Amino acid sequence: KTPVSTVKVAIEALQDPKRRSNPEKTSEYLGIASLEITRLEKLIEKVLDTSTLEGRKDLIQPHLVDINLLIQEVIQSFQHRLDISNSSITVLSENKQITALVDKLHVQGVFINLIDNSIKYGKENTSIHIELIPTDNWLIIRVADDGPGIPEEYITKVFEKFFRAPNLDVHNVKGSGLGLSYASLVMHQHFGTIEVKNRKEGGCIFTLKFPVS
Repeated sequence: KTPVSTVKVAIEALQDPKRRSNPEKTSEYLGIASLEITRLEKLIEKVLDTSTLEGRKDLIQPHLVDINLLIQEVIQSFQHRLDISNSSITVLSENKQITALVDKLHVQGVFINLIDNSIKYGKENTSIHIELIPTDNWLIIRVADDGPGIPEEYITKVFEKFFRAPNLDVHNVKGSGLGLSYASLVMHQHFGTIEVKNRKEGGCIFTLKFPVS
């Protein structure tokens, strides 16, 4: 559903006369909408849902992918939401080009879910930091934010299907409780791992590990 939400936001932005009078912004939002419609088409083609993915490993189709470029494409799709919430995403990568054998569409879905949660549950001025660390055996990617974090009593349950941590401060945040379950499933299908812990300074950090062939 994320592509639909993103396209909806882009269209709402284009309905603002002030933004329509800015050719650069108009082009940016149309680019975002086009990118997300293309991604939605691919999602539909793959019949993407967690129950299908659980039973069919053939839906994972790894190719050599530029991970830096993949992440930049994800960030672009969130640009308007980042602008209106005065939030930011920074990427720290040891190398300009880091490639991995992954299913691009599904791995994009993992990052989209993590960033979407950071923006939804964080307040304005949320800072998200993504760090890529290549090693001999693993590609380690850390996604950290300075949001409210996850109550410790629920942190071991966040990857369970349909689980949503009770939080009165964000009772108006919509969600199905499938995002992190899906992310965990995708990482498992890539023979990798995903873990989360709270940061001492606030917020939480997700650590993804992809095996290096």
